[in-house]
Amino acid sequence: MRKMRFLFAYFILLLTSFVFVSCDKESDLDSKSLVGDWIVINEKGYEIWNGDKDTFDNDYPESDYEDYQEVFRFKETDKGLFMTVLDYSEVSEIDDESYYVKVELRGNEIVPLFEEDEDDFSVEEMTFEIRELSSTRLVLYNYEKYNDEDGEGSFESTITCKKLN
Repeated sequence: MRKMRFLFAYFILLLTSFVFVSCDKESDLDSKSLVGDWIVINEKGYEIWNGDKDTFDNDYPESDYEDYQEVFRFKETDKGLFMTVLDYSEVSEIDDESYYVKVELRGNEIVPLFEEDEDDFSVEEMTFEIRELSSTRLVLYNYEKYNDEDGEGSFESTITCKKLN
């Protein structure tokens, strides 16, 4: 009987160690799974500008899309992974490289690599954390900190997207 309990405990230990080894949460995402157009179907969060806080929770159609709905477009070239945000009405019109920002995948984060900007608006910090990614759904947590001549602010939101193509 004692030997049977030992074998059972050993089997459970072996099984759980396999489960823990096979679940590598820190692995990098494959950029190919992001490539394509992702339309925003929900966005909720808040913006703080010069101390004033505005919250929002916006649902958008999941079919019969509105022209103003935002679309995240990810494109991979031999120069790396690039991202742009455009309106649904522009999806078939815009593919010019000047609209894109190069991004890096760092773990589960998408980090835009901004070049120095000549105008007075400055993004101090911007990250997109991938909270969920499947072949049809993308959930991002977005944080931005910025300033310009009129003040400073921050923006935090959770963005749920549906794959267009």
